[in-house]
Amino acid sequence: MNIENAKIHLKIEGDIDADDLLDTLELQVFDLREFFLRQPVVPALFESRIKRLSNLQEAFIAMGGRLSEIEIAYVEMPILTDLSLLDLIETHAGFLASCRSRMASTFWPQPIQGFAQQMIIMQDRYEALFLDLSVHLKTEHHPPVKQADHLNYGEVLHRMRTVDESAVKEELTKERCRIIQKLKTLPR
Repeated sequence: MNIENAKIHLKIEGDIDADDLLDTLELQVFDLREFFLRQPVVPALFESRIKRLSNLQEAFIAMGGRLSEIEIAYVEMPILTDLSLLDLIETHAGFLASCRSRMASTFWPQPIQGFAQQMIIMQDRYEALFLDLSVHLKTEHHPPVKQADHLNYGEVLHRMRTVDESAVKEELTKERCRIIQKLKTLPR
């Protein structure tokens, strides 16, 4: 990446010193990190922002910035076998919370990209297993569901633990519909 393209990516006009360059990077990364921390995992949206992080990192380096060597302690991917629907949702929610917690402690693009990629991988695994475990839920006449309308994990888990699965049947059916709709729109 050349200097002019780097300035465009970092939204820099004119010359900039090393301290201001780092501040500019952190400001740009902050907005992206906040997206990952607050939004449900929609892989297409996450992937576009991961690409943006990569471009910011490349631009920062092209402008003479130096990224310190950091050791990234990624979250261990859980084993998803022999789980009930409750266990799956709990494991998935816990994994996302762990990724977000570690992500919140950095402004460097590379670890944020890594955590976001882990979240996408886990989301895909969760959705595949959710479909297998929720086959008993009938979705034929359910209205369309937006991809951003994920389960409220905390609320659903609380109600599943304190009552039972029937207390959240509508939410689980909606989640199943969301996943099915997503699979229908993916390129084959």
